[in-house]
Amino acid sequence: MNCIGINCLRAFQTRLRQVASQALELRVFLDCAAKEPVSILGIGKTAVDRSMRFGRAWVYDRSRQFKNHHS
Repeated sequence: MNCIGINCLRAFQTRLRQVASQALELRVFLDCAAKEPVSILGIGKTAVDRSMRFGRAWVYDRSRQFKNHHS
């Protein structure tokens, strides 16, 4: 995730609702347990799980694009 950088995170945030991106930040960058974003943000665990699935897919896609572009 470090190689993608903060600019890509901002691009990612435009693709998700603000609350969903905050849940992802809590999970990935602050290493919160799965239940913590639920209580901090007041959203359901399903929304957090959905955000994490989307985030992982987005990062995977961006890393593949980077790899293909630089091969």
